[in-house]
Amino acid sequence: MVVYFFLFLSVLGFLDSAFLSIQHYNRDPFSCPLFGGCEQVTSSIYSEVFGIPIALLGAAYYTLIFISSLYSYLAENKRILFLVSHLTIFGFTASAYLVYIMLFVLNAVCFYCIISAAISTLLFITFVVNWHPWKSSPKGTAKS
Repeated sequence: MVVYFFLFLSVLGFLDSAFLSIQHYNRDPFSCPLFGGCEQVTSSIYSEVFGIPIALLGAAYYTLIFISSLYSYLAENKRILFLVSHLTIFGFTASAYLVYIMLFVLNAVCFYCIISAAISTLLFITFVVNWHPWKSSPKGTAKS
């Protein structure tokens, strides 16, 4: 069941991040359906790391989660999903930092960025709930 949730969320996260990546390279102003701070957030100095858009890094992150989850499902190997789910720690941490930047440094809120942060948080919560430290690593198949 976990693998289906990872697949679903990673597709949503990829679509959101891909949209933001396109908007970043497009350089045309765009509006948010809520909050109104998308342009301010996506064009800020915090929108890139070493010249690479954060949204593009997010799309790569969600792609890695998706491909690994799909492979885990097809290979009937839950251990692969267990290993890749550890990446959600980094996704969650990055999202928390970026939400902090939005709220307390830029004083603007990007609706699409909040969606990505929520997806990263849900992936992380799924990881914690299913594979917390006091539980042993998973055995069995991904199709269970």
